[in-house]
Amino acid sequence: MYITDSLPNTLRTWLTMHLSSKGYVFMTEFPNMYKQVPLRVPTIVIGVKSSEIKQKKDENGENVPGVKEMTAALDITIHMPVRQGGMTCHKIFSEIADLLLFNTNLDIVEIGSGKIKYMRITESLRMPGFVKIKADITADPEKEYTSPLLL
Repeated sequence: MYITDSLPNTLRTWLTMHLSSKGYVFMTEFPNMYKQVPLRVPTIVIGVKSSEIKQKKDENGENVPGVKEMTAALDITIHMPVRQGGMTCHKIFSEIADLLLFNTNLDIVEIGSGKIKYMRITESLRMPGFVKIKADITADPEKEYTSPLLL
């Protein structure tokens, strides 16, 4: 498994732990299950938008042994039943952003959301969002690299 493969599921699990009592459903992108049509509950889909892993350098430009530096952008797309309205998309995204910014030790480079659109296929509203993080990945004694997302 690649280092970035575990990021969406780790974030999905963590967000579910913190927000499932509100009735939200969290899933990773392209799940092996069907979404309800029409959508009846807020559904948040998490995936990897992009990632880059490179050798970590110290302040002198020298390689830091056993440490890689990762930058990853994660998609956080909110699908909302039309009857709950677009403002609910913003409310949910704010809840997620607050949790990530103030309840984790993640090095968040950027976080934001996009324009809400109506999706005819699921009869729902869709608001794209993202979080871009930086993390150091260190080698463990067996020369495997640790997950950078320890929530």
